[in-house]
Amino acid sequence: MYISTIFFTRSRSTYEDFFPEFEVLLSKIKPFCKNIETKNSRFNELMKHFISYELDRFALNFIYTPRSKHPSKEQRIAYYHSIVDNNKFQDEVILEMPDGIKLLKLYMMFYCLENKKNASDLQESLVVIPNRKLQGTLVVEQAKGFGRSYFEYMEFMEKAKKYVDADQLKILEDKASELYEAKKGERAIDFTCPDANGKMHSLSDYKGKVVVVDVWATWCGPCRAELPHLKKLEKAMEGKDVVFIGVSVDEKKNYEKWKKFLVEEQLPGVQLFADGWSKITKDYKITGIPRFMVFAKDGSIVESHAPRPSDPSLQDMIESELRK
Repeated sequence: MYISTIFFTRSRSTYEDFFPEFEVLLSKIKPFCKNIETKNSRFNELMKHFISYELDRFALNFIYTPRSKHPSKEQRIAYYHSIVDNNKFQDEVILEMPDGIKLLKLYMMFYCLENKKNASDLQESLVVIPNRKLQGTLVVEQAKGFGRSYFEYMEFMEKAKKYVDADQLKILEDKASELYEAKKGERAIDFTCPDANGKMHSLSDYKGKVVVVDVWATWCGPCRAELPHLKKLEKAMEGKDVVFIGVSVDEKKNYEKWKKFLVEEQLPGVQLFADGWSKITKDYKITGIPRFMVFAKDGSIVESHAPRPSDPSLQDMIESELRK
């Protein structure tokens, strides 16, 4: 039976011979499971789950593999009516099974096809899965195959957030960062970080102004070398519709050092603390600092690899945007 179900290319069996064999097997399963009584109670429990799940896997794989004859719903044995049951998805034991995630996806495919549900609609497809961890697992799997644009993906992620835990959300966010391309004219990805007083600032707060972002750190020599040039540039731009935002990637252990540095260097502009190589560095593919970026008044990217303040072309770029 295993060969006829899984290794279907080696067998020409159809439902006419498979279903009777399968029902014979089902009649033997209950007595067999009763006799699983080793000294390891956890093993006993998992083995019973394994047998139950494998029966479902056999049954589902059979109807979803090419054969010379396929049964109508009316010709299926009663077993198929009980395959998708909420009680099977109350806990996370399926994830302890071999290929548990594949099996979970197989259940979901069967449920959606049988009930004419849209598999890509999370609200429709996940209604049969009560366990939050399992819901999140399916969402993450769906996200892996998402090849569309960043902003389309973000629409999906906004709906997905309520089904995932913190670890799963991080996987979704990492996928978003992979999809984003910080090209000229592209809508900017927003970021939000606290200032030295704990007040949160977002890039989007400054829409309507040209924004210059400096991603830096107190330990970065080249970053510090740019500070005199940056101060001079900010002085030249006073009174104009331009905002300078410094985003420090210093780690949390250096938070007080960063705050002290701001005072000692009398850094102007909006100074934010990103706490290490966080979301902004992933989104904008920042692997080295200092990194300067310029954003237009409408929130789009002017240049994600802008010149440093020591290069006069940065001021030219800003003034060009101000004239628009």
